[in-house]
Amino acid sequence: MQSQETTTTNSSKQEPNLKVYKNQPTLNPDGLIDPDRVLDITDGHRFRALSSDTDQKLDTNTDIDIDVDNEIDIEIQAIQTPGHAKDHMSFLVTRSSDPQEIGAIFTADNVLGHGTAVFEDLGVYLDSLALMKRRVVESIAAQEAVSGPNGGNDASENTDKTTKTKKRAYPGHGAVVEDAVAKIDEYIAHRRMREEEALNVLRFGTTGKPEKGKGTGTGKASAHDSITRYGDGDSNSENESEGDGERKRDQSTPAGKEWTSIDMVKVIYRHYPENLYQPAEHGLLMVLEKLRRDGKVVKTPEGTWRASEKAIL
Repeated sequence: MQSQETTTTNSSKQEPNLKVYKNQPTLNPDGLIDPDRVLDITDGHRFRALSSDTDQKLDTNTDIDIDVDNEIDIEIQAIQTPGHAKDHMSFLVTRSSDPQEIGAIFTADNVLGHGTAVFEDLGVYLDSLALMKRRVVESIAAQEAVSGPNGGNDASENTDKTTKTKKRAYPGHGAVVEDAVAKIDEYIAHRRMREEEALNVLRFGTTGKPEKGKGTGTGKASAHDSITRYGDGDSNSENESEGDGERKRDQSTPAGKEWTSIDMVKVIYRHYPENLYQPAEHGLLMVLEKLRRDGKVVKTPEGTWRASEKAIL
């Protein structure tokens, strides 16, 4: 803590005109920032870095009379994307001296370069992922409408006519993602899978829907099925064989009955060490809370969970 405070003090002395921006500056639960020194970022806020031969090095959110092609190196637009945190923001590249970078997105902590992200509210988080994807797709469509799918390059430079335009994602942690849309789709699909697994456990006692006429079924481990200390913190590891990934019904709790969250964890993550059950339960509870708000599950006064009539029908 002391070193952080010292660094901040020294930086302010060295850069007296330094501006620090943050969405909702008064939201400061850790007390690490001085709200009086921090400027607010609102949804749609634009930041422009101008070329070095102009007098104005940085302009933020103002309309100025400049030659876009000659003077703007890059412009990014803030997108309010809560979920990981209430004040979370992503940034879309809306102008750049490099046309290939237009439509790229700085995903901060909503989409990472490895594994999956933690979140405070699953429903809000999924809405933000959908918004981030839509903004990238809209940017690609607008660019292609002007210059074509190859960014204005001659078609002979790209012999694969089926190749879709890809834009990068720059995460707050991990490697650069070459295809932002595909990665966001992967994140959304993974979260939907977790919802389906939880519902299936409550309805059938297993993560997979039973095949018709064969009773309860078994689920297969997915590419994301590992647990870390970060919530359910799933990674992309595929170290398990298909046989090891089978999840059988927990016979101690009949299907269709009420479940404790830890009993559900023992089914969904039964092939993992018990010391990982607690972080897995944390992630599962957020999934269950979203399903409760969606009307698909019911939480009893005793704290157990069951599928609602809506989910069973």
